[in-house]
Amino acid sequence: RSDLLSMRLIQRMLLSVLVTARGSGDTQLLTKLQEKFVNSNVTNLIIKFLDSNLAEDITERAWTLLAEVLCIGRRVGDIFVAPEEEGVSLVNKTVQQGILDVCTHGDDSGMWESFWVVINHVTQNIRVAHALRHLSSMTDAEVTTVKDYEQSLSYAV
Repeated sequence: RSDLLSMRLIQRMLLSVLVTARGSGDTQLLTKLQEKFVNSNVTNLIIKFLDSNLAEDITERAWTLLAEVLCIGRRVGDIFVAPEEEGVSLVNKTVQQGILDVCTHGDDSGMWESFWVVINHVTQNIRVAHALRHLSSMTDAEVTTVKDYEQSLSYAV
């Protein structure tokens, strides 16, 4: 519990290995690495990071690690995109089963508490985003100018 620096270092190392494998573009290499993580109980460690909820940055990186271990596809920003190979799932089923086994046979209540915090944060941000959508970003005159411009462009084509 008291060695947060070591936990951060371990997380950065694991994340670096996964990002490098994903960046290689070799789906088989990534899948094998993910399965090695399950077989060597790295997924257990990640869930323990989540369950302990020791520090915000450790918990946040643990969620990132869990997504990186679980998903096979390539990353485009914050989104995973399915591999272009035929019949390849976006989720590594071996990892999925490994996570399920850990959660089924252990105490994962802290993990779900941290998940609730993430969901609550997202929900609050969505409310703010919806409220911002109602604010006018352009005056009525500017809206009319843009519409006139778009209409004149349609005539030009």
